[in-house]
Amino acid sequence: MAGRRAAGSSLSPDVPVAAAARAAIAARVIVLRDELVAARGGKVGGVHQLRVAIRRLRTTLHVFGDALPQRTAEALERELAELGRAVGPVRDLDVLAQAIAKRGRRIDAKLEPAVTTIMRHVRDRRAAAHAVLVTTLDAPRTLRMVERLEALGRGRGAEAPASGTVAAGLVQPLVRELVRAGKKSREEATPKRLHKLRIRAKGLRYALESLDGLGGKAARALVGRLTELQHVLGDQRDAMNQCAWLLAEAPAFVGDAEALVALGAVVEALRHRAAEMGDRVPRAWKRVDHPKRLAAVLNQLARAAKAVDGAPARKAAA
Repeated sequence: MAGRRAAGSSLSPDVPVAAAARAAIAARVIVLRDELVAARGGKVGGVHQLRVAIRRLRTTLHVFGDALPQRTAEALERELAELGRAVGPVRDLDVLAQAIAKRGRRIDAKLEPAVTTIMRHVRDRRAAAHAVLVTTLDAPRTLRMVERLEALGRGRGAEAPASGTVAAGLVQPLVRELVRAGKKSREEATPKRLHKLRIRAKGLRYALESLDGLGGKAARALVGRLTELQHVLGDQRDAMNQCAWLLAEAPAFVGDAEALVALGAVVEALRHRAAEMGDRVPRAWKRVDHPKRLAAVLNQLARAAKAVDGAPARKAAA
């Protein structure tokens, strides 16, 4: 949603990178505060957007780390990661509930009461996970973290260097990490390697969005392809994890034959979904992993330096 895209729009190349970093943090903390309230109230969308807000802030702190107080940025990134671990179980159960509801409608109508039994079990687990999340959100440490993020966003940074002169250097390591993760996943598509590829794709996507206005059409096109890859990998991982979770919870339904039959049907449907998404990964990755496409983004970012001081922009190789 465009309204939730904090901090990235139309960055001018002559804006000092420290100022750009703080502006990005300030805008994203506003989103974070809104989603903290929504997530605390139990809203499904709020929980999801809170996790997204946390990840965007972590990426901002990482990408712009050299332009920020190092110890502060690193500490805040760790605290955000810890908060994200409290959000994760709630969001995962929300996604699981949606998957069960969708696939439950496709199995025998006589099993509808059994699907309802499974959904009730998931909702109970979700309520417990949400209670833990609320405790974390209300903790003094979380409140202090938000205040420190706000203070970091309000702070003053150095006047140099300009964003345009360092943009390519900020993004280039992320491109290399993505390509390396993609290569390893092609060699052996283990869940661990595919998850790492998704993390790298997400990190590069958020970084490019933070530098929007410097990467031009090439960056925006790559963001779209990274988003597609991220969704395919995410859907595959979700389906696999959902299968594992349901099978682990099967003992809770011992004695209810219909619930076990329904659970088995849902698990089978999720396995099919995981396989389907797995088949789509190579194509989605191929749309990203093109040397000329990646180089075009880096070169466009490098050319932003020319807009700052008139010096020829050095081509950056992916």
